[in-house]
Amino acid sequence: MFRKRAKSFSSLFAVVSTIFGTSLCVRAAPLSDKIFLTPADLPGGFKMTEAHLDGLSDSPPAFAACHGQDSGLKVFQAGESAPLQRVVDIRWTFPNAADAEKFFQLSSQTLSEGAPVIPDAKAVGEDCKAYGGENTLGMDLGAGSFYNYYYIFRSGRVVAKIYGSEGAMAKSHPTLEMLLPFAQTAANKCKSF
Repeated sequence: MFRKRAKSFSSLFAVVSTIFGTSLCVRAAPLSDKIFLTPADLPGGFKMTEAHLDGLSDSPPAFAACHGQDSGLKVFQAGESAPLQRVVDIRWTFPNAADAEKFFQLSSQTLSEGAPVIPDAKAVGEDCKAYGGENTLGMDLGAGSFYNYYYIFRSGRVVAKIYGSEGAMAKSHPTLEMLLPFAQTAANKCKSF
């Protein structure tokens, strides 16, 4: 009975969405853990510190407009002296690759959080943009600068963002190339979703 009722609610949402021209997101279930990185995908010393697989409240507006289905993230951290200390793995899923591609095109700049594009970055997935470098936003507050990078790409009906930043006590800066293997692994995991 519950399945029948849930199915009728989904149908009702689709009708309301069509009549009023709005885009409502209907969630089937929390995201599969299988499409995310795991501690085994990262070098020794990284531990998962957060996992939110039941939807992100701060997805860009294009998520709903592109019929977004679900979103989630995992956070991994290493020691404060690691050049690449924090890795955040974020996913947005869509009913098909066309909707995912549209979201990628509309949202890549927003998802980069204002970081500059890296034009010669090695691509992963089917659509890919890389951003990052020295982040000086905290300098006005006396916090100094730090280095962070983003790989934002599409793989099938999934859009992914892999973020990496340096540790506060790091003696060297991370590079985009340090993030590349994680982005490649993430793209491969998303292919089967």
